[in-house]
Amino acid sequence: MTLRQVSESAGAWLLAAMGNSDGTEHPRGPRLWATGHVFDAVVVADRLGIEAVDWYRRLGSQAPPSAIDHRARKVAFLIAPVGESFFAGALTVLRGDVPYRYLSTGGYLLVPGPGVETGDRYQWLSKPTEESTLDRDAVALLAGHLLIASRNLSAAAEGTDDE
Repeated sequence: MTLRQVSESAGAWLLAAMGNSDGTEHPRGPRLWATGHVFDAVVVADRLGIEAVDWYRRLGSQAPPSAIDHRARKVAFLIAPVGESFFAGALTVLRGDVPYRYLSTGGYLLVPGPGVETGDRYQWLSKPTEESTLDRDAVALLAGHLLIASRNLSAAAEGTDDE
């Protein structure tokens, strides 16, 4: 399967996987998904992830599917399976760096179940939709949003406002 085919079917696959249950799992319980085939994941600190999703919303665009683990205080962004070198290269081109963990082949990610409710440990910040785009452009855009978010959080910590 080519990256283009994966990208075209990613939104539908993610939606199907969200609701895929044989009845033995609790609908609110998280699901364990393997990374590296249909999607990779970039995991960042919760404040950084929330700020990045907020930047997408401020600019009127859809953030990539992203889930928060409230207890671990981490946000995972589901992205195209392009490999860590591509993501790191995008950060380099943009002349920035953010602390992240990259999950690809051999990795696993816990995502919210289909019946998630307020107060659950795992929640979607941006749910997968049929229109969820997992391609190289979206990965580069995520790198940019993470850098903007990181700089905004740094400026806020220093008491300035660079928005």
